[in-house]
Amino acid sequence: MPFQCPHGCKMMFRTQVGLDKHCQTKHLAMILSSLQSTNIFTNENSGDSRNDTDDLRDVITPYSNPTEYHAVHQQWEDQPEAEELESLEFERFYVPPAAYGIPINNRCYTQTSLIQRIKRRFSKPDIDVIQHVILDNPQGQNAITLKLEFDRPRLLPQHVPTFKTGKELHQALDSFDGLSVDYVKLTIKLDDILASMPRQFHAKARVYYTNHLFKTLYTRPISKVIETKLRDPSLKSHFKYCYEEQRGSNGERLYEQAYSSNYCKTLQGMIPPGGTLLLLIFGSDAALATKIGKQSFHPFTLDFGNIDKEWRKSLSHFTSTLITYLPVLSPAVASDTKSEFFRMFRRAVHHAAVRLVLSDIQKWIETGSRLVCPDGKMRHVFPALFNFNGDYPELTLMATVKPNNKHSPMPCCWIPKNKLSLCGFPCSKWGLKTSAAMARNHQNSVRKRSLVAQKNSFASKGQFPYVRNAFYDFGPRFCIHSAITADPLHTIYIGIFGFHLWKILHSIIEEVHGQDGLDAVDSRFRSILPYPGFNQYMRGVVKLEKLTKKDYASIMMQILPCIYDLVPVQVTCCLRTFLDITMLVSSTCHSDLSLSDLQDKLCLFQTQIEVFRPFKSMDFPKMHILASFVGAIQKFGAADSFGTETLESTQRSNVVKAYLASNHKDSAEQMIRHITRIDKAFAMKTLLSHRPQQEQIPQNQTNHRLLGETGKLFLDDLDNSSNDLYHGFSAKLGFYVDVNEFSRYPFFNTLRINDFDEDGKEYKSTIHIQAGDGYCIYTTTTLRPPVLESEKSFAVLQRFRVLEEQNLTGLFIVEPVHSLVIVPISSIVARAHVIPYFQDGQGGKSGKYYLNTYADRYLWTIIPSSVDRTAAVADSDDDVTDYEDMD
Repeated sequence: MPFQCPHGCKMMFRTQVGLDKHCQTKHLAMILSSLQSTNIFTNENSGDSRNDTDDLRDVITPYSNPTEYHAVHQQWEDQPEAEELESLEFERFYVPPAAYGIPINNRCYTQTSLIQRIKRRFSKPDIDVIQHVILDNPQGQNAITLKLEFDRPRLLPQHVPTFKTGKELHQALDSFDGLSVDYVKLTIKLDDILASMPRQFHAKARVYYTNHLFKTLYTRPISKVIETKLRDPSLKSHFKYCYEEQRGSNGERLYEQAYSSNYCKTLQGMIPPGGTLLLLIFGSDAALATKIGKQSFHPFTLDFGNIDKEWRKSLSHFTSTLITYLPVLSPAVASDTKSEFFRMFRRAVHHAAVRLVLSDIQKWIETGSRLVCPDGKMRHVFPALFNFNGDYPELTLMATVKPNNKHSPMPCCWIPKNKLSLCGFPCSKWGLKTSAAMARNHQNSVRKRSLVAQKNSFASKGQFPYVRNAFYDFGPRFCIHSAITADPLHTIYIGIFGFHLWKILHSIIEEVHGQDGLDAVDSRFRSILPYPGFNQYMRGVVKLEKLTKKDYASIMMQILPCIYDLVPVQVTCCLRTFLDITMLVSSTCHSDLSLSDLQDKLCLFQTQIEVFRPFKSMDFPKMHILASFVGAIQKFGAADSFGTETLESTQRSNVVKAYLASNHKDSAEQMIRHITRIDKAFAMKTLLSHRPQQEQIPQNQTNHRLLGETGKLFLDDLDNSSNDLYHGFSAKLGFYVDVNEFSRYPFFNTLRINDFDEDGKEYKSTIHIQAGDGYCIYTTTTLRPPVLESEKSFAVLQRFRVLEEQNLTGLFIVEPVHSLVIVPISSIVARAHVIPYFQDGQGGKSGKYYLNTYADRYLWTIIPSSVDRTAAVADSDDDVTDYEDMD
C-alpha cells in the first residue's frame, strides 16, 4: 500500500523506507522554520542581538559552529541505508542530532506505530498467552502445545488464541521486530588472537583454533541494545541526561546516585559541549549452569548509570541486558590447564571477543550518535565506560593484570603485594593506573629483543604478558582501570569475613576451648529467635559449607553476642570495627562526614587486624579493596549503586533457567534466543500497559517507617467490648494508657503482627519496640497464640528496660518489664533484633537480651553504642583475658 507523508506535503511513497528518508530531513526543516517564524523565543531581557533561536541552532549539535554542523549533517544525509535494516520497520528511525533535547512531534518517532503493529499482529488472547508462558510461567514448546490443546475447547471463540502449537508462538515472537534486539552470529578472527600471543605459540594456537568451536559468538549488537533501551517509555522519570550534583539540607555534598558522582563529572568534561553522556555499566562473571558443575557460561551484561539505582536494582524492570556469552575454553587434556600457552590463549580469546563486541559502537565513541531518549526528545549521545562489575579474578582478567604478582597485583593502583594489608591507605596514595600508561608499557615490552626481557618488562608493571587489553582501542572514556571499583559482596561478606575471618575464628575457639567451644557457638546460634532478613540455623553454623552471601551476613550480624566470652578481647574489638565498616559501607547515601568516619574506621581496623596475623597473613587483595571504598563511593556513588549483587542475581535467569530451556547441545545460541524472547514479552507488556504519567502534587512525607512495609498489623477495635483480642489483653492490661502520652515513655515494647517469609508463607510474629527522643525500634520473634487481622493504627506493647551492665560488644543489655501499653503505630520507625544474653551463667535463659543494633542500618545510626567503639582495650582484662589466661 502507498505511504503518505504525515507533515502535510501530500507526497506519496511506495515503501516505508522512502517515507522515512523523506521524513528525517523534512522534520528538521520544520523545527528550524517554526523557530524562525515565531517570536516567542525572543530574549527581551538581554541587549544581545542573538535570540534563543540562534542559541538553539548552536545547541542542536555539539560541534564548534553551525557551518561544521551542516557539513557533518550533509555527510550524514548522504550515507546509504544499512542493508540489515531494509527488512525492518521500527528500527529505521533516524533523527537529527541534539544536545539538550528537541521534542519529536513526528508520528514516526513515537511508540504509537509499534503498539499498532503489535495489535495488528497479535490478538488479545495471543498477548495473554505470550505473557503467561514466557514471563509468568516460562514453558517449553511441548508444554505450550499441551496447554493450548487443553484450553482451546474450554474457551469462548473470541478468547481462543491463533497459535496452535508452541513452535508457532515462538516463531511469531522471534520474527517480530522492534520489541527487543535479536542476536547475530559473529566469528572471532584468528589474527586478533595471534596479535596477543608471542610467535612461539602461533602454531599451537592455529591448531587449537581449528579444532574447537569457541570461535562462534552469538551476540546482541550493543548499538541496537542502546537504541531499544532508550526508547523504553517506563524510564522517562528515572533517566538523567547529565551530571547532577546532590546537596543535603545543610548544603553538604552527597554521594548517592551514579550520575551525581565525581567520575560522571569527569566523563562529562571529555565529551563535546552540549553532548549527552551515556554511562555504560558492564559486568561479567563465570557461572555454573548445573549443580554438578559440568557446564559453565560467561555472560556479559550491560546496564546504564543514567538510571536511578533504585530502578536499576529491581530485576523486574529488566534494565540489565544480556549482550553475549563470552567463550569458555576447556583444555585438550587436564594437564594443559596451568600451562603457559593455555593461560595466555584463554586471555587472548577473551579480549578478542570483548573487542569484537565493543567494535559495534566504536563510531559512536568517536563522534556520538543521534538517538531518541525516554522523554521523547532527540539528543547527541556519547557512550562512556562508567563501571565494570566483577569479582577480583574477573577484574584482573579484564584489566590484563597478573593475579597475586609481587609488583602490582591490583587492577586499579600500583600497590605492591606486601602492602595489601594496609587498608587505611586509599588507592590514591600508591598511584592510579590508566589505560594510556598500561598501553605504552605493552608497546615498549613487545619491542624488547629477548623473551626474558619482554616478560620482565611486563612483570614490572604487573601486566599479564603479551595480551593486549580490548579496552585500550576505545579512547580515554573507556579506561578499564578507572572503571574498576570495590565490590561489597565479594570483598566484605564472602571475601574478608567468609574466606578469612570466619575460618580464623574457628581456629581460635578450637585452640582455646576445644570442641566444646564450637559446640557452644552452635548451641547459641540455635537459641537466637528468627528475624526477617536473617537465616535461622537450627543445626548450628560451625560445620556449614558452601555458604551464600545471606548466610555470611546473617552470621556476621549476630556473631558478637555468641562468641564474646570465647575469644580474646582484641578479637571482639576487631570484629566490632569490621561490623561498623560494613554498616557504613552499606549506607545508601554518603556525605563527606560519613566518609571521614569510614576512613577513620579503616585506619583503626588496619591496626586491630594484626591480632589475626599469627594465624594467617593479611596481605591478600580483598584487604586493599576494602581500603578503596572511600574513593569508590566518591567516584561512583553509594556502594549499592555498583557491585556484583545485581549481576549475581541475574545469573539465575541468564544462565541456569536459560540452560534448562535448551536441549543442552550447542546451548549458547538457544540460551540467548530464550533471553531475547523474555525481553520481547516484557517490552510488549510495558508498551501495552504504559500510560503517560500525570504530574503529581508533592505531599508532606513523614520520617516514620511504618510496619506496612514488612507485614500486616493485627489489632481490632479496642473500644469494642465484644472484640476477642481486646478481651484477651484486658486481663493483663488492667488500665488504659492515653496514646498521646506515648512519647513520654522511654521503654521497650512488644507488638504482634503477621509477617511473610521469602516464599510468601505467612507466620505469626512479635515485635519489640523502644520509644525514645523521636525514634522507636522493633524486632520480630515467633508468636504462637492466634491473633485477629486488622489495619488499625494502635498496638498493645510490652515494656523493656535498659540495664546498666555493659561489655565490649557495644550492644545494650535489656530485660522485659511486666507491664503493657497501647501506642500509635506511627511511632515505629526502625526494626531491631534481640539476642539472648549468653554470658549470664544460665545459657541465655535469665531473661536478659542484647539489643542487636547491627541488624538494621537505620537503627545502628540512631542508637548510640553503650561503649565507645574506638576505646582502647588496655583496661579490659576484667571481662575477657588473653590467650594465655583462657581455659
